[in-house]
Amino acid sequence: TPDFVGAVDASTFGAKMPRASWDFIGSLKIRVPPIEVQSSIADYLDRETARIDALIAEKERMLALLEEKRAALISRVVTCGLDPNVPLKPSGQEWLGEIPAHWPTTKFSWDVFISEGQVDPEDDRFLEMILIAPNHIESRTGHVICTETSVEQGAISGNYLFRKGDVLYSKIRPALRKLALADEDCLCSANMYALRPSERLLPKYLQYLLLSEDFSTWAELESARVAMPKINRKALGAIRIPVPPLQEQERIVTEIRNGTERIDRQRKAIRMSVDLLKERRAPLITAAVTGQITVKEQCL
Repeated sequence: TPDFVGAVDASTFGAKMPRASWDFIGSLKIRVPPIEVQSSIADYLDRETARIDALIAEKERMLALLEEKRAALISRVVTCGLDPNVPLKPSGQEWLGEIPAHWPTTKFSWDVFISEGQVDPEDDRFLEMILIAPNHIESRTGHVICTETSVEQGAISGNYLFRKGDVLYSKIRPALRKLALADEDCLCSANMYALRPSERLLPKYLQYLLLSEDFSTWAELESARVAMPKINRKALGAIRIPVPPLQEQERIVTEIRNGTERIDRQRKAIRMSVDLLKERRAPLITAAVTGQITVKEQCL
């Protein structure tokens, strides 16, 4: 129960690995109902928590399906466009496959500038700037989930300075797909690339391209060649990417944004219901083992 866990947790000692004293735990007083009552409580909680856990598992399966649907939408539209009847051609890239015949490709480094030259985050000019690291970005969605300044993080190692509109891409563990579009001038961790697209590429289109299943599969295979999964600058700069006409990029971005926003609203609602179910589980256990509810009445 939360009360018991809270009491033990408050008594722990040790900075690196907090641990509890058996003397403290052994001195705690606990309720001891008759064995037949204990048995009824246990049976009731086994049944009710299993029911809650089954609902949670079902909702988590729905979340996984929605995540797959989101990824499939991005991958399909960003590499094949919006017209299912458009003629296709080989892209010349194994990871990319066929693309619309009127789309050219370009070497990544020709149309995307990869940040260079680190700055000192302890410099007075940068202390109050937002510093984005991979842990600030939600996996696979491109959403920044929290922000902290350089001084709040106690940053001491070199970081990259980037501009609004740059795409921030985590170079480590690319399977997590940690990337986001910068909405202001900030700093980013040395574990990220700040990518600045040319006038031929919309920043949002580049973000969706890097989020796609096809690109992520290439990134995972490329990063697997080293001990710590990581995309190096040379490999990223050498890959070729599609460049749809700008007007088509705009339509692609709009289609993906509208579709993912609908999916994200569904995911948010399901997550809220999962949280509510989890919140219900602990009070149910507490109520049953402390006699706040009569188990026999609940079984009728």
